[in-house]
Amino acid sequence: GGSSRSHILPAGGGAWSVDRLRGRESADDRWAHTALGVLRVVAGCLFVMHGLEKLFSVGGGRIDRDIMTMRGLAGYLETIGGPLIIAGLFTRPAAFILSGEMAVAYFRNWAPRGFWESFQQPGMEASILFCYLFLFICAAGPGAWSLDGLWKRRSAGGGVTHATSVSSNIGG
Repeated sequence: GGSSRSHILPAGGGAWSVDRLRGRESADDRWAHTALGVLRVVAGCLFVMHGLEKLFSVGGGRIDRDIMTMRGLAGYLETIGGPLIIAGLFTRPAAFILSGEMAVAYFRNWAPRGFWESFQQPGMEASILFCYLFLFICAAGPGAWSLDGLWKRRSAGGGVTHATSVSSNIGG
């Protein structure tokens, strides 16, 4: 595409983008709802694997099913929270809790090594990334293909038509 805005992602440049500061914000947000839904589903799929690793040794992890340990509690939160995020069910509260879990994971496991040292091994930044990703999902809502959105549409309009099942507002 020869468009001068072809570098902007489907969801736009964001609150602090250079395009917005220059007054050239893209008004085309047709794909934002869908992009948010895809982001939510992919994040949930990746996240649930961390819980399955802790509870069932999927991928060869150390099993810890004791909910009274930090690792065991994290395993339950990730194994239950991941599918909730995937399905878009109780998305905002689940994302808020999981964001907090990842903040604890970073400050408890990686931050004591020092900021730059917490990036020495592959995957050490995942807790930071998941923390902010879930905080974003908590603020933005579930996006497309969510049970929260379906529930909201059914309670607001009585039924689901083809048009409302294809698109709804981003806040879901």
